[in-house]
Amino acid sequence: MKEYLEIETSFANREDALKMASSLLDAKLVACANMAQVASFYDWDGERCEAGEFLLRVKTRIVLERECVEFIKMNHPYKVPMITAIVKKVNAEYVDWVVSSVK
Repeated sequence: MKEYLEIETSFANREDALKMASSLLDAKLVACANMAQVASFYDWDGERCEAGEFLLRVKTRIVLERECVEFIKMNHPYKVPMITAIVKKVNAEYVDWVVSSVK
């Protein structure tokens, strides 16, 4: 088993999520992106909110964490985006593919 980094963030609509995925792929910062529609519940400006969002999960090299997170922050439409980064273990062949797919 080898390690790689999985970064996750969410968007209000599918188009913004697709745009971010495409931009990260074009910049060779990620090897792939997965998107799923989710229901989100949160408090914002004193009000309880419920919204449909699109969760974007991308896979990259651990050493690209800072660059990917900064790229997402700079290009995200949310004022305060949620960005998580988790190191995961996966089969070595998959990590080798991730490494060969990014800069």
